[in-house]
Amino acid sequence: MPQRSTMDVDVMLEDVTLSKEATICGHVKVRNLAFQKSVAVRFTFDFWQTTSEVSAKYEQTLAHGTFDRFSFVVRLHDILSKIEDKTLFMAIRYAVNGQELWDNNLGQNYKITFSLPITFRAPGTIAQTQYASDEEAVANLTQKLERVQSTEALKETQRFHRRQRSGSMDEDFFFKSSASLSSRYTWGASLKKPWKPTDHPTP
Repeated sequence: MPQRSTMDVDVMLEDVTLSKEATICGHVKVRNLAFQKSVAVRFTFDFWQTTSEVSAKYEQTLAHGTFDRFSFVVRLHDILSKIEDKTLFMAIRYAVNGQELWDNNLGQNYKITFSLPITFRAPGTIAQTQYASDEEAVANLTQKLERVQSTEALKETQRFHRRQRSGSMDEDFFFKSSASLSSRYTWGASLKKPWKPTDHPTP
């Protein structure tokens, strides 16, 4: 939103919010130049190849009749499934006394981009569905594998003692690593450089 005086303009977008009902709600302030007036919001989701327009409704009089406030709603339901791929541009049209006055953000138009929280994104990768970053996913995966390693090591130790007591084991056959799994394998590097099969594997 541009920083400017609210008293020296004829039409100005005051605020924009996103409601829980998947609608963009906003307020427009216009100078009361005549009793008959109309306010509309022109917008596009495809960089002005196609445009739509919604009418704003009168809400209240401000500054002892010097300005009027209008409110508008832009519904997003039709594009909600692909909202992250969309960019909304919009401008305010104020028709009064046979002329059109515009607030187009000083020639740049108003731009709105969208992003969804992690928990609402479509399933695909660990980082998208459960974790905020690759680092968290790696840490969680490492912890799970460490627990699996500890469980398997405990089972192997128990089997070792059973074979030792029964005298049916070869001590040279038992191997155990004292190093943790995370110290022997770089999971972060593995995620960044995934394995790819080769056409001609070498021995």
